[in-house]
Amino acid sequence: MSREGWCDFFLCLVIYIILNEVFLSPLIISSPNTSFYLPSYFKVRYVGYQYPIGFYLVNNTRLHIEGNLSLTLSLKRMKSYYILSIRIDIPKATKLWNKTAVQVSNIIFEGNFTFKSLESLNLTLFLVNPKELVEGRNIHILTFQEYTLIGKVRCETTLPTSKEGRKVKGILVSGIYYRRGSEYAPAVLGYDKKTGVLVHWAARLIDPLLMKLGIKDIAGGGLILDYFEGIDLNIVETGEYFAWYIYIVYPIILFVLITLILLLREYKRRRKHE
Repeated sequence: MSREGWCDFFLCLVIYIILNEVFLSPLIISSPNTSFYLPSYFKVRYVGYQYPIGFYLVNNTRLHIEGNLSLTLSLKRMKSYYILSIRIDIPKATKLWNKTAVQVSNIIFEGNFTFKSLESLNLTLFLVNPKELVEGRNIHILTFQEYTLIGKVRCETTLPTSKEGRKVKGILVSGIYYRRGSEYAPAVLGYDKKTGVLVHWAARLIDPLLMKLGIKDIAGGGLILDYFEGIDLNIVETGEYFAWYIYIVYPIILFVLITLILLLREYKRRRKHE
């Protein structure tokens, strides 16, 4: 992870802590606006960062992951319903249960979920209604079993991706999970403002669809954007390319110019003495 990626992660946490207005109080949640649009098909892939990341499974085991985690989300619109697919790939991990640790490999969690409408997609934090992403607004993101996730919409910013020199523009949401009415855990989320698709996650991830895949809770680290298709996300070129130009291209150009000037002076000097 680059220094820029670290800065983005800590910036999210600082914004969450400082601007959280004392745990999202007063808690005035907006009324949902259910009219929004998504492409008929899109796919987004996220990769893990800030390892280690822990997966707490519904069978009371835990996966300790040190790298190479990826999560792929795709949505396909059929004639009268939507199919949302999730696939998680974990090449290597340490499986912990009953004080026993075992090295495991090639772990896959995947599932397809059918929804009658876009409005019913509010059962997952991976997609929110973009019309709710208004700065300063408290929004209800999801409720499932004993958990409720409430978010405070902060500000537009750029968030890291897996590609050096590229960021994705999104709007930051600081969240609080409530469990049985009491504050349980924080979440730092970033969404594409136009589509409401998740482009960044950090801290804690509890999601109904992941629970159906056998994942009760994900803690530590985060997910950043790696790849997307079928959807127009706002990618921003950042400092690495500028730095590459300044420290590599510019010196070469300067060297060539100085060489040409010296050659020209030498040519004039010789012409003068002929």
